[in-house]
Amino acid sequence: MWNQIKHQLFANPLHLIVGTVMALIGLELWLSKTYFFWPPQAIFLLNDDIVGFSCFLIGTGLIIWSASPRKTAQVNKILLMLASMFMTLLTVIEFGHAIFMNHPRIFSNVFADAGLIAIIWYIARHSDTQ
Repeated sequence: MWNQIKHQLFANPLHLIVGTVMALIGLELWLSKTYFFWPPQAIFLLNDDIVGFSCFLIGTGLIIWSASPRKTAQVNKILLMLASMFMTLLTVIEFGHAIFMNHPRIFSNVFADAGLIAIIWYIARHSDTQ
C-alpha cells in the first residue's frame, strides 16, 4: 500500500511540490496573526485564520490529489485554478507591502510567489485538465 502511494506521489512531482509549498505557506499565514499590515483597512480580514487555512487546504488538496489512485481531471482543474488565484492574490498584496510600506525585503516573497504561479501555470498547461 505504501509503495503504491509513493508511486502515485512521485508520478506527479510538481503537484506534490506546489502542494507542499502552499500547505507550508498556509500554515505560516494561519499561525501568524500579524503577517499582513497593508492595506490598513483590510488587515483584520487578511490576517484572519480563514486566509491561511484556505491556502493550507488547497495545498493539502494538491498533495492528496497526487497521492490518489483515482485522479480526475475536474478536481485537478479546480485545485490548480484555486492555487493560481490564491497565489496571485498573495503576490499582489505582498507587492503592495513592498511598494507602499517601503519594505523591500518582501520583494523576495513576491518573486518566490511569482515563480510558484509560473509552476502552477506550467502544470495546468501540461497536465490532464480536459
